[in-house]
Amino acid sequence: MFKMYQEQREANIIVSPSNGTFVELTEVPDPLFSQGLVGNGFAVIPADGIVKAPVSGKIVTTAESKHLVGIKTEDNYVVLIHVGIGTAILEGEGFEYLIAGNQTVKKGQDILKFDLDFVKEKAHSSLIVTTITNAPKNKTVLLWNDDVTELVAGETPVVNVIIR
Repeated sequence: MFKMYQEQREANIIVSPSNGTFVELTEVPDPLFSQGLVGNGFAVIPADGIVKAPVSGKIVTTAESKHLVGIKTEDNYVVLIHVGIGTAILEGEGFEYLIAGNQTVKKGQDILKFDLDFVKEKAHSSLIVTTITNAPKNKTVLLWNDDVTELVAGETPVVNVIIR
């Protein structure tokens, strides 16, 4: 199941933020994500409109449009969860935060909900993109659970951040 074996810390394991189907970052229809300009990561075709924290940490980024959340982990890397492509123009319609800025969250906690049908109709894509925006130089971001295509929100491990 895992390509690399070494001691793993729970804090370094990033789980899926959504129920749905795994998508390689290169398949995301936005070059900011597909070319890795916002960091390494993955995407999910969501099965529902619930988004869970993929890591434990502190909420450091939110937007008035309520379509993204940034969580800073105890190791000081920031995981960005971006719901949909072209969703900023919706100006928050169809989105609801379940958290507040500077709040501490636990992995698997509900952080955002959205109207999936509305997003599918109004946005370019409903993909949920998860990236590490500031991976420290002494760490490597590895996608290691490549056997899994169907993801369970807050449970299915997808990425391990490994200290070199």
